[in-house]
Amino acid sequence: MTIIRSKRYELNKILTTTKFHYIPEIPDGFCIVYDTREQMPYTFNDLNINSLKQCLGISGADYSIKGFEDKIRIERKSQSDFYGSIGKGRERFEKTIKFLSTLEFAGLVIECSEEELLCPETTYSNINANSIYGTIVSFQVKYGIHVYYGNRDQCRRHLIHWLLKFYKIKRNL
Repeated sequence: MTIIRSKRYELNKILTTTKFHYIPEIPDGFCIVYDTREQMPYTFNDLNINSLKQCLGISGADYSIKGFEDKIRIERKSQSDFYGSIGKGRERFEKTIKFLSTLEFAGLVIECSEEELLCPETTYSNINANSIYGTIVSFQVKYGIHVYYGNRDQCRRHLIHWLLKFYKIKRNL
């Protein structure tokens, strides 16, 4: 990505931006918990964030904060997993979404771009793009679920930001 500065600065100087991935300071006591059934759990060692594997229960979601498991949960889905969850596994997934809607904060990270998600034919899925989009909007409006799309690393960072912000608000930090 390039930025051309205005005449106020140097004429037509092209600047190259760098990737900037800000992770706020990690407060003492902050610990991410993830469900024992999570098949591809995110790792947090590179950011000096404590994490703990534990059973978050059959009601669903993959990630939370230690001590706040009954207040915040975030579900992680790969593209193909999401298709399966809103296709053949829809009834079970909707129970999870309904449970999440009872919490103070509920998030869903989908590990692909919105453009990729809305092109199911590239993954040999029979789900219609309109059905995918309608389902996501329904989850957001009807159940108050926060949805984020991105590659695996982007989703991990966004999940961390959600969890950290919630923790800091609850702890008055």
